[in-house]
Amino acid sequence: MKTGKQQAQFLILLAAQEATNQIVHTSTGGRTERASGELFRGVRKTEKQPPATMNAEKLKKLQAQAAEVRIGGKGMPRRKKKIVHTNSAVDDKKLQLSLKKLGVNTIPGIEEVNMIKNDGTVIHFNNPKTQASLATNTFAITGHSETKQITEMLPSIISQLGPEGLSQLKKLASAAVAEDDDDVPELTENFEEASKKEVENITQKVQEIPVS
Repeated sequence: MKTGKQQAQFLILLAAQEATNQIVHTSTGGRTERASGELFRGVRKTEKQPPATMNAEKLKKLQAQAAEVRIGGKGMPRRKKKIVHTNSAVDDKKLQLSLKKLGVNTIPGIEEVNMIKNDGTVIHFNNPKTQASLATNTFAITGHSETKQITEMLPSIISQLGPEGLSQLKKLASAAVAEDDDDVPELTENFEEASKKEVENITQKVQEIPVS
C-alpha cells in the first residue's frame, strides 16, 4: 500500500508526463507554429522563434535622426572660432613700462619723422611723440603714420636722405627717364603729306639740273 508521500510523487510524475505530450500553439507573424513542451528539471523549453523584422519606415526614421545628431564630417558646418581682440591700451601701458626701464626721455620739437624703406616707400609721421635713450641706442616713435612714395616727399625730404637714400633716389630717377624713352612719341604730322612734299622737292631738284 502506497503512503501519502509516494502518492504525491506519483502525481508529480504523471503531471510531468502529460506536460511532455502537450502541444503548445504559439502565434508568430499571423502563423500558428507547433512547439513541443518539455519539462526538464522543472524548466520547460520551447523552440527558438525567428528574429522579428523591423519596419522599413521606422528604420528610415531612425537613420534620419542619427544623421541629424552626427557631429563633424563631410557636409557639416564648421565651428566658428572666437577671435579675442587684445586691448591696445593695455599694450601701450606695457610698452611704456618697458621704455621706462630702458631710461628713455621725451625729445620735444620733432615736427615729422620719415622712415625710408628699401622699396622706395616712406613711412611718414607728422608731429609724433619721440622718445630716445642714447645709452641703450633705443628710439620710440608714437603717432599716426602714412605710407607714401619717396617722390611725393620731394623736395623737402632731400635734406633727410643719407648716402643710401640719395643713391636710391638716383636709381628711381634713371628708371623714370628710361621709361620715358621707351614710350612711343606722338604723331604730329601726316606721313602721306610728308612723302608728297619729299617727292615734289626731288622733282624740282631734278628739273633744275642742266642737261648737257
